[in-house]
Amino acid sequence: MRTSASVSSSSSRVSSRARRSVGVLAAAVVVSTLSAGAANATLSSVGPVNPSVGFPSFYGDGTGTKLQLCIRAGDPCLAGTTVAGSPSTPGNITPETFYFVADGDPGPLPGLPGSSVKYRAALEASFGTGTPAAGDQITFARINIVGKGLKPNTTYTFTHPYGTATATTDALGQLKFRDQVGCPAPGPGVGPCDFNTASLGAVGPYLKWDPAVGPVAPAGYLGDAVTAHPVLGSPNNTNFLRVDSGGGTQAQTNNFIVAGKLFTPPVTPSVLGGLFKTPQAVALTTGDPLDKILYTTDGTPVGPTSPVYTGPVTIGNPTTTSTTTLSYAVQDVAGNMGATFSQTYTVDPVAPTISSNLADGTYVGPKSVALTAADDSPGA
Repeated sequence: MRTSASVSSSSSRVSSRARRSVGVLAAAVVVSTLSAGAANATLSSVGPVNPSVGFPSFYGDGTGTKLQLCIRAGDPCLAGTTVAGSPSTPGNITPETFYFVADGDPGPLPGLPGSSVKYRAALEASFGTGTPAAGDQITFARINIVGKGLKPNTTYTFTHPYGTATATTDALGQLKFRDQVGCPAPGPGVGPCDFNTASLGAVGPYLKWDPAVGPVAPAGYLGDAVTAHPVLGSPNNTNFLRVDSGGGTQAQTNNFIVAGKLFTPPVTPSVLGGLFKTPQAVALTTGDPLDKILYTTDGTPVGPTSPVYTGPVTIGNPTTTSTTTLSYAVQDVAGNMGATFSQTYTVDPVAPTISSNLADGTYVGPKSVALTAADDSPGA
């Protein structure tokens, strides 16, 4: 379990490649350098940089869950962090956006009706100057706790999914605790961000909605970004936010607002949907050999119990016309289901027949002949 506490003073040399800061309003900020040997990574993989935005295509945790930026308008992402159309830097991206967010709010503390405690665990993408610019991209993992209206000059301990934090309020009953690991702003003497740095932060593995408690998260996401919901995923089995002070618990919540969009490599069918004369053998491929492809051909939704793809799927019947919808989705090693996609195939192996209203024979004088075509295809 990770434990953080307020510190009255410190001095250290700041690395140009990795920065960690822990601080509270009532104490001086502590800044120290980090190296891969100085901490254990809570995130296990970082995807290649997406050239459109200049940020990693995903961050993966130790369970195998990979998250991409939740950035496209219409997706269940944090308000104010999405864009319409194709995201790009610098023209079509917000100053900050997120791979993962979990927000907790236990409500007012007893005897302090105007008090509040706001908790956020996040993996964020931003820009060193705060304004979108190519080459200025940074990412960081952050635990943030803000308290207002609390008892003045009082020490509080916060137990949260990723550890514990202790901080003391100022004379106004306010505190702000932050544990952040990430890149400093690129600039003179500071090179581009090493995106692996954020994996050394406190955030990970990712929290997600508890599927045993309804409603379930939208397909392809860890939560809906607006609804407080019970979660799973704490490495300490502390899937809650608890506030303690004076030897007793002051408040607790088991519900978090969670945002996170699963990254699943696209599934590529060897044959796109369409009209065919013969049955088609459709192969499905994806970029990560550890992921499973699940599929259906009977119109039922793709889910965890759907057939697992093991080889080309034969679509169509060699003797009768048929229409089949092949639906497919990726399931990662953590069991998360990606979005479902589909292709529709019509296989028509039977040639149409033509008939005449006149029988074979010899006729005297002109005759009107009507020809009729018949096909076994639906709607023909």
